[in-house]
Amino acid sequence: MRHASERRDPYRRPRVPTRRAGVLPLIALLVAAVVVSEAGALETGTGAALDPQDGPHVDLSVAIEDGVVSVQMHMNLAFADHLVDVARESPDEVHAVEQQSLQAALAAWARRENVVAIDGIVVDPVVTGFRFAPADPMLIPLFPRYGPRAVARVSLLLDYPAKSPPQRVRLVWGAFPPDASWMGEGEAPPQLIRARLAAGGATELITFSADEPEHVWHGATDLPGQRFQEVPDVARPGVLPLPAVSAGLVATWLLAAFALRRRVAARRLLLWLGPVVLLGAWMGRGTAVVAVPDPFGWAAPLPDATEALAIFRPLHANIYRAFDYTDPGDVYDALQRSVDGELLDSLYDQVYRGLIMQEHGGAVASVQAVRLAETSVDATGRFGDEGRVVFSVTARWQVDGVVLHWGHTHERTNEYRARYAVVQRDEGWRIAGSEVIESRRIETSIPPEWKDL
Repeated sequence: MRHASERRDPYRRPRVPTRRAGVLPLIALLVAAVVVSEAGALETGTGAALDPQDGPHVDLSVAIEDGVVSVQMHMNLAFADHLVDVARESPDEVHAVEQQSLQAALAAWARRENVVAIDGIVVDPVVTGFRFAPADPMLIPLFPRYGPRAVARVSLLLDYPAKSPPQRVRLVWGAFPPDASWMGEGEAPPQLIRARLAAGGATELITFSADEPEHVWHGATDLPGQRFQEVPDVARPGVLPLPAVSAGLVATWLLAAFALRRRVAARRLLLWLGPVVLLGAWMGRGTAVVAVPDPFGWAAPLPDATEALAIFRPLHANIYRAFDYTDPGDVYDALQRSVDGELLDSLYDQVYRGLIMQEHGGAVASVQAVRLAETSVDATGRFGDEGRVVFSVTARWQVDGVVLHWGHTHERTNEYRARYAVVQRDEGWRIAGSEVIESRRIETSIPPEWKDL
């Protein structure tokens, strides 16, 4: 079996031949320009629904590593102008001689308005990168309100050094321009600033707002390995777990009875000692457990419906928790906590395919929530020479996924119905079979009563 990190991504979009690559985007650009021009004349600002939006935006990323907290800000010029006021010859351009002043002003703003505190100590940033990319003339017609300032890109990279691996990082964001997507009456509210937070090999989306501009990361609890739910333990098939003291007393009494079976006086003494031995075995039932061979098939009783669902629910949740990791190899390894070896490849591909948003360039969504709506146990039984326990469950659930780009998010909810087989292995319970019965995209909002499921 090949490791997921060694496999070719089957969902990578094929490259368009060179001749068509120059024609198709141009046609799409002309059509979009007409749509945006018409929408820009409306007071409701319907052009804000386009992607990217015609207004200030920033792509914000935070990476927490052993010796540093790195922050990357990729913003358009409109967002930079909201942060700092730097004199320049043209409002739509930043010439080479002006870029150093813009870099210094943005770094000073970050030092003054943003806060990065590592283990209680506020750390000053070190500029590790700056870049200005002028507006692409072909894209400017798409942004009638802000024009080149919506397309020109400014990148600022900052490092906040740490003397030891961070255990607690406090992040405060200090600027919230008006929301360019606002289509209501009156003044636009402050926009939400969403960011990617990468730590411990996993990525999550966090949100800063004018009301709640702070996020605190805790290393002991925010690592992906800490998010997996506990699955009930399983007794090994073919053995009986017995209290060590009780088993020892009974075994000694039986051996003595067999050895002294021909001595009448000894047999009488052992018979008199029988109730004492049984009393001692009963009192020792709470001692350490020892596993002995099970000749009667009493080990690992079949779970009832309540016990089976208590096993299935964390297994199912941990499938999606595995996709908190960013490296495909780590995802694949984490799936082994819930999925049997023969099913790993197909279930990895099935979940990964469900997270791809083709309408947004094939970006892979980040899982925000998984809600089991219905679960039912179809059957329980045993299989194989060892009599391993197996049961089947039919489940219906919803998955909320989010993609962050161009300074805002795209959210999507998919609903699935599938049948699973859960099997007892030496290392614990594992999902050994999966059959998707139904899948569909949910357009309506999430019912409030589902939030706590």
